[in-house]
Amino acid sequence: MRIVLILLTVLCAQAVAGSAQSQVDPWVDECGTLVHSLDFVLFQPAGSSSRYHLDDYGSYTVGDSVRVTGQLNSVCDLVILWMQASGCIESNTIADWDCGGCCIGTKGNIDGDPDDLQDIGDLTVLIDFLFISHTPLICPEEADFDSDGVVDIGDLTWYIRCMFMLPPGGCEFPPCPVSD
Repeated sequence: MRIVLILLTVLCAQAVAGSAQSQVDPWVDECGTLVHSLDFVLFQPAGSSSRYHLDDYGSYTVGDSVRVTGQLNSVCDLVILWMQASGCIESNTIADWDCGGCCIGTKGNIDGDPDDLQDIGDLTVLIDFLFISHTPLICPEEADFDSDGVVDIGDLTWYIRCMFMLPPGGCEFPPCPVSD
């Protein structure tokens, strides 16, 4: 009888975790540094105190500056690696840092328009990135309107509100981050 109760408890816990994960976590495309925690190597996005476990670290080691793309899982295994990480970035790619300084002036030129315009083409690229092909953005900083280090549905909502729900001239695009 105890074994059946234990088994049911485990199955219920997995079901709850599965339902919590049924919401799609955001796709991440960030630059940052590999840092050492108590027991793990973790990825820390630039300008953020959050740290994430990666599926693949390639040949990179602690202290390396890298660009990581992948699916954010905020409810990953091992109780988020014994409380040392904010989540996991799964099915990730990792490469040399190539993010600095791509955003110029104000945010919103998501499609890389040479005239730095914000228009429907930017919205199309953002929707494609978030929901269709997940093709990495030319400059993730251009689409991170709330400056939280992650391009997600909150940024899409901000862009739609700004472009289509406010009166003309009623929206001010946020400034790009200042490069060091």
